[in-house]
Amino acid sequence: MQNNEDKQQKFIGDEQQIPARDAALAPLKLAAMSGNAAAQVEYAQTLHQSFDDAAAAFPWMERAASQKNVDGMYGLALFLHNGWGCTPDQERSLALMRAAAEAGHVWAQFDVGLYYMKGYGCQPDMAQALEWISKAAQDGLASAQYELGVLYLNGEGVAQDFKQSIAWFLKAAEQSNTDAIFYLGAAFYDGLGVEKDPVRGLSIMRDALEAGSTVAQRYIHKFEERSSTPS
Repeated sequence: MQNNEDKQQKFIGDEQQIPARDAALAPLKLAAMSGNAAAQVEYAQTLHQSFDDAAAAFPWMERAASQKNVDGMYGLALFLHNGWGCTPDQERSLALMRAAAEAGHVWAQFDVGLYYMKGYGCQPDMAQALEWISKAAQDGLASAQYELGVLYLNGEGVAQDFKQSIAWFLKAAEQSNTDAIFYLGAAFYDGLGVEKDPVRGLSIMRDALEAGSTVAQRYIHKFEERSSTPS
């Protein structure tokens, strides 16, 4: 314990000799050095995003996480997952992500679900994935609502259910999730969970494309080719 305290004091002592990257950041850095976890998270994010210095940002995020700050735990999990300023560590990343999720961090809930789906730091577990993605979707996160719609559409980890899929896509679309809008169009085009209406479906998909849907960019040509082919 004493060794860790010594390391902490040395870190702060070293940081006191280093000016903030920008004079306007000096108060934020001072608050971070004083132990304010929220300031540590914000300072880490600024170093990483504004100055492209993940190595300098990492120890600040680590300090916030050590205080059980939920944003700090979530941020540190992302650093460890992506190897930002550190050696990637998927198991530690999952543990931190789950701790943040259990504390109610909605993005952490969604990401824990993705970790279990893809097997990051664990064996793939679709039951766990569905549980955590559902929590985030029910809490109103559009990305989770969209993902849940995809799971019901494809029958992944859950019985295939087009009406449930449509219901979740609608919730995400109401928050302007463009990929969910595309899938709603596709559902109308093929009559999956809704009354079939190819004209309306293609129009919705084109709206999603115009709004920037990456899924539309990949797949709309298949529907346009089908529309241009005589039946």
